[in-house]
Amino acid sequence: MFSLLLDLPTELLNHALWYLDLVDLHSCQLVHSTIYSAIKGSILLKYLTSLKASGMEDNPLHVSTSTAERLNMLLRSENGWSHLQFDFRHTIKAEPNIAWPIGLDGGVLFLLNNHQTHIHHITLPKVVSDNPQWAYLPRDKRTLDFCFAVSDHDLIAIATISKSTEIEIHLLQVSTGLPHPLAEKSKIVIADTSWQSCTVSVAVSGETLVVLVNDFRNASPDRVFIYEWKSGSLKMTIAVPHHSYDNILFLSADKILLPNRIRKTLDIWTMTGNTPNIVLEFLPFKEDTVLMGLTCLSVPNPVTHGTPHSNRPFHESPSDAIIYFIVHIQSFDVVPLEDPIFLLVFVHRRSLLELCYNATTPPENGIPWREWGPSITRLITSDVVTPQWHSTMSGERFVALNGNSEIIALDFNPARAKVLEAAVDGGIGADDNDDYYTKTERAVSSFSHSSLEYPVLSELPYTYYKRKNMGPFDSLLVDGERFLGLRTYNHGHTIQEIEVMHLG
Repeated sequence: MFSLLLDLPTELLNHALWYLDLVDLHSCQLVHSTIYSAIKGSILLKYLTSLKASGMEDNPLHVSTSTAERLNMLLRSENGWSHLQFDFRHTIKAEPNIAWPIGLDGGVLFLLNNHQTHIHHITLPKVVSDNPQWAYLPRDKRTLDFCFAVSDHDLIAIATISKSTEIEIHLLQVSTGLPHPLAEKSKIVIADTSWQSCTVSVAVSGETLVVLVNDFRNASPDRVFIYEWKSGSLKMTIAVPHHSYDNILFLSADKILLPNRIRKTLDIWTMTGNTPNIVLEFLPFKEDTVLMGLTCLSVPNPVTHGTPHSNRPFHESPSDAIIYFIVHIQSFDVVPLEDPIFLLVFVHRRSLLELCYNATTPPENGIPWREWGPSITRLITSDVVTPQWHSTMSGERFVALNGNSEIIALDFNPARAKVLEAAVDGGIGADDNDDYYTKTERAVSSFSHSSLEYPVLSELPYTYYKRKNMGPFDSLLVDGERFLGLRTYNHGHTIQEIEVMHLG
């Protein structure tokens, strides 16, 4: 059988090797010189190994770029990320009265105006010769929330509330601003006259739209509505105690994560059951600790099989992506009261999915933090990295501003950490003018606080990058291809210009 494998034409051998993971591919190189030569001499397999080491996926729907071109683009992008260096910069003047960014998806930046009615958007430059132009989606009602699926469906879902307290989810095509042609109903209406004043969060993945409603004046339950957005049909509803859930995250096409700040847990729901699939204790908080906020973010979202995550030749793997939690804590059991603190907790999406698939603990009991958290998470305090909520995630990377001109990036890709450790003596590097610094962090960290029952250990390894003299900026956004530095005026309430810094 082994001799038959060696007798295969090189093209077929390479095709068979394409389906191996990195560990098996490296092992095969040691088996026979023919396989070693095939792997080392194949552009296709070099591209494969680079993809997997980078936490990326190939985009098979992008057919205009050769494998050699894709490999070259990937290596340039990775080099730009690892040194926080850019191949070009482009400054975009903001439209008048744009207040803040609301998201980045599919290479499109979305921003909201000061009156929270019109949504402005712009397709960001890919090459230095691009000339991006503003467009906008006019609305006659105040926007409550929004979500995007630009690459796979050219979709934006906008949540508004009418005077009759009906919540409306408008399904629009980004490229035209018109009702989405795939939606049987261009507007999904959630009617409940008890909602006098509420907050709404929306999220979309594939063909599923999730709407979370919190009524903050009445102590009514939080409600979660799960729709198939193309047909407008309601698939499932969830009701939980008042102010349990603050936001929504898709773990997979059929699982959603709802952080529960009342119970201090992560509730993971399968969209077919009436109870959570699994409940995880999120940090060992004391009973009287009050979580003022518990939110999470991860980019990119899972998508339906066969649809693109982006219009790029390759893109970040949703399963490998990091989930970033912001925890806002206030402890009331000490006198005088301590100041509120913010914690940042990072975990791979795939790690939480593995817990779901392997769980044996009944959901109502929950799994204690010490049984699942320390080995797969990393806790970082806000004095190390300032928490931000805007688009600061890209796959396994998180970025932040330190001051107004220093960019910090945390990279949770294990393969890149090993490369850095091998290339830089002692795991620390700097360039000649000391503007650039990097290190890997593998040591177990311990965090203690009066709000916790016991010290929190965390050991997920990461690489820390820092580059000085990049600004000044007032805020920072990122996607897989570029950084966006925002400059504001009017005491930070209005965006003046956006500097695009393209990677690779």
